[in-house]
Amino acid sequence: MKIKLMYAFFTLFFLLISCTQEMIDQQTIDQQIIADNNDKDIQTRSQQVSGYQILQTNTPPSFKVKNGLLTFKNESDYVAMFYYLTGKGEKELFEWSKANGYTSLLNEYAIKDSIFMSTFIPTRDYEPGESPIDKSERITDPVFATLFNNNGIVLVGDTIYKLRGEYVYLISDKELAKLDEINKAKDKKSLNHIPSFQHTIKPGGGDKVSLRSGNYERSNVFYVNSTFRVFVNFYSDYKRISNNSALTHRSYMSGRKQTKVLVWLPDTSDPISSGRINSVAEGYNGISFTVAGVFNGWNIYNQVDIYGATFGPVNVGSYRFTETFIFIKHTSQGAEDTYTNQYFYTL
Repeated sequence: MKIKLMYAFFTLFFLLISCTQEMIDQQTIDQQIIADNNDKDIQTRSQQVSGYQILQTNTPPSFKVKNGLLTFKNESDYVAMFYYLTGKGEKELFEWSKANGYTSLLNEYAIKDSIFMSTFIPTRDYEPGESPIDKSERITDPVFATLFNNNGIVLVGDTIYKLRGEYVYLISDKELAKLDEINKAKDKKSLNHIPSFQHTIKPGGGDKVSLRSGNYERSNVFYVNSTFRVFVNFYSDYKRISNNSALTHRSYMSGRKQTKVLVWLPDTSDPISSGRINSVAEGYNGISFTVAGVFNGWNIYNQVDIYGATFGPVNVGSYRFTETFIFIKHTSQGAEDTYTNQYFYTL
């Protein structure tokens, strides 16, 4: 057993060294791509659409992929792409980025998790939602993670959007040295001189967002058999896609599974059999909450990992979102499960 543990340790060590070198190489590649942005000989993939469409459409906004970097002519197209991709499952998002010739940050997360889990040896049962991998600084929204490449960069006009932790930093495509500065910074305070914005506001993340009713972070666990169990995670947050875009409310759910081999292993992604999200948005007018919009069953999909219910940009004020998650996680489950949460936001 000790020999196996030592072998696993050294295997993981060399994999991590390899990944570190790959990240350094990728950073150099990203800088070169941005520096060569005006090179007409660079092969690109592009799609066009007339006009700016803020909500979901069947036609993607204008974009290009240059040597592995997703680029947009302007901020409007970049923001519109988020809405276009909303509702696609993880598998669809993987296929979309692959088809367009770049490795997304979502792909990078999956690769790192796969490498880690290939050498991970659990010694105890893992609870649903418990992970041996620190994901606290990751973008949880798979659509938003798809907009960045595997080094956390996207090019919008002449501005580089560089992701680090909870913030997106904005630098000119002529200031490539600042990429190193952002990567090597010890903390957020040392980067205060670089324009940035917090990309996600989550329930429980401060006095701006709270969850006062329901309080369901996940569904109950359904046992398919003695060695296989499934459940669903629920998500809701406010998202700022760019520096100038208004905040957008987003709710979605993710299917998860656990298998047992002596002990229960950490959960992984697993398709939901069928489901939908009913969303009701209410704005506070100083006296009471009034209904601003109702979306019944927006985004109904079968055999996907993620469902999304998105409300467009909202103004400063107070809002209450009532989200009802309705689904059948596994075909052997039978009747639908229903969970309702209320989220309160003060912007």
